[in-house]
Amino acid sequence: GAAMAASAEYLHSVTERVINSFGKLTRLYETINILLSSAGRVVEMLDVLNVLEKSGLDSASTSMTTSVGSIALENADLVTPTGVCLAKGLSLELKKGRDKGLVVTGPVSAGKTGLFRLLAGLWPLRTGTLTFPPPGEVLLVPQRCYCPEGTLGDQITYPQRLGKPTAEEEARLVDCLEKVGIGYLAKREKGLSSRSTRWDQTLSLGEQQRLQIARVVWHLPAFAVLDEATDAVSQDVEEDLYATLARLGTTIITISKRLTLAEFHSSRLSLGEPTSSGWALESTNAEQGQD
Repeated sequence: GAAMAASAEYLHSVTERVINSFGKLTRLYETINILLSSAGRVVEMLDVLNVLEKSGLDSASTSMTTSVGSIALENADLVTPTGVCLAKGLSLELKKGRDKGLVVTGPVSAGKTGLFRLLAGLWPLRTGTLTFPPPGEVLLVPQRCYCPEGTLGDQITYPQRLGKPTAEEEARLVDCLEKVGIGYLAKREKGLSSRSTRWDQTLSLGEQQRLQIARVVWHLPAFAVLDEATDAVSQDVEEDLYATLARLGTTIITISKRLTLAEFHSSRLSLGEPTSSGWALESTNAEQGQD
């Protein structure tokens, strides 16, 4: 009897281990996918670092000056880290209060995202002069929203963290959400202090893009550079978001595949033009109301 009991206990233990092992095997594919995606991003980053090192970026002779309320490029070449020139002799100037905004258009691979990276400091300027406002005057808004781990309030104040907001700060945070049409998030997510490690999964793409505009409303920069940052919302919502930023006095640089919302931009930079320079700058006044 004792032997049979011991055998039964042994069989039960073995069976439990086998079942647990099969459970781990069923989750193995998911785990490998997560590891591969992370490894892929690391390899891509190492490849980019190698390209940047080989291209000799440290030898770039860029003249960069700081000017309050002004963004300008003078006789600048837009060159990729691999040495491909996308635009030659690029010159433009955008002053807060004088210019309504700039829309940058062009086909795929024309240099639109390259210009965004240049303004973000990710690409160097090999030749020419870049005039840029001091830190805090420009907010860069990419197409894909980065949602850090933290509270709902942290998503609005990013890259800053408030900790526990005061009553006044909490009211302003809610106002930022309401101004971009997602005031309901505070209630749906059970308050601004609710925490999550995966806000990118909790929020829809449209909510994430509105959230990025809420960040602009919170920080109130002189300039906001939007790189396809409203392509997940409808056209009427996009117009409302731009109108909100215009009322707040933020000058917008929009990077888009097409001319969009000409009434919020006083000029248009077209990249990928069939000319020796590869670009053209024109007023949007004559294009009012056109797509």
